[in-house]
Amino acid sequence: MEVAKLKQQFKNLHEAHRQLMGEELCGMRVEDLQTLENKLTISLQGIRMKKGSLMHQQNINLYKKQEHMQLHVMRTMGVLH
Repeated sequence: MEVAKLKQQFKNLHEAHRQLMGEELCGMRVEDLQTLENKLTISLQGIRMKKGSLMHQQNINLYKKQEHMQLHVMRTMGVLH
């Protein structure tokens, strides 16, 4: 009984994954397609937020690295002691 239940769960997850990938959409109702589109929209918003956050942090790190390099050059040239 447990094996049959796990097989069904696997089948359901596999089908959901394929639908998220844009496959096996034939036979879906308009309401189901709308729900799928909403899920994808929410996921995409999360991805864009994460990407923006990472890019912001990279910019901060690059700015700090640039400042450090400028200070090093100025010390090397004897401008700063």
